[in-house]
Amino acid sequence: FDENGLQLIGIDTENGLEPKPLTMAQLKVVKETLGLDNTVFLPIQIGSNGKPKILIITPMMLERNYLVAALASGYFLQLQSKVEFGKFGHAAIVDQVGIVIAHPKSEWVSQIKNISTFSAVKRLMNREIGVDEFYSTAKKTDMISGFSFVKETGWGVIVPQPISELE
Repeated sequence: FDENGLQLIGIDTENGLEPKPLTMAQLKVVKETLGLDNTVFLPIQIGSNGKPKILIITPMMLERNYLVAALASGYFLQLQSKVEFGKFGHAAIVDQVGIVIAHPKSEWVSQIKNISTFSAVKRLMNREIGVDEFYSTAKKTDMISGFSFVKETGWGVIVPQPISELE
């Protein structure tokens, strides 16, 4: 895309076809991002295939053009699934507004569930790193959660585990 938001070239690596044009909302975000010097990760969206996708906008050095890339969340699901803490501990990855990117509950990922009401996620959205205790209605137990903010993406990683397992 050029600095006016016009598409210069497009490649769709999934099926080898010309990519679909950006929606009006996506184009608005691209235009708002124009002029920034850093890479921007947008909140998770549902793609045209009905699956979550991650849009990334980054400036290119040639004549103020911008690259807009869409990533699937499969890689992040693989990373998350490899993290286990005790019997009930796990990892979760959320975007900058609290939408689940990766979580053991696959329906939370496919439905792009927003968990920004959880205290640890609220703290992540404030760019905090730390530990938080809470009661899990799903697990029906007190939990402790370590969490870390990822500066480059605005995302957060949360690792909750039942307190009883730690004791």
